[in-house]
Amino acid sequence: MWTRDFRNVNLSIVLKKAIRVYFGESSVEYKHLNIYLNPKEHFDLYAKLLNTDVEIVNHSGELCDEPNLEKESLRLPQEILDGINKTT
Repeated sequence: MWTRDFRNVNLSIVLKKAIRVYFGESSVEYKHLNIYLNPKEHFDLYAKLLNTDVEIVNHSGELCDEPNLEKESLRLPQEILDGINKTT
């Protein structure tokens, strides 16, 4: 579930893996998506870019608007989902 506070975003490990497999871990698309999937990993970078203390970024947790789920939905073919389920 997406919330305005990234500290409450709960995406399953299977879903994160599906996204990684679908786009490919080394793809530009996945590198971009990884920022949204794992925002806390990038708080140091955000703080540096915003010229602020990392604790301020950590406290606010909100760095962008909520996604538009009609436009930003991942739809995976069944064969990819089947392959992911076999490896978990």
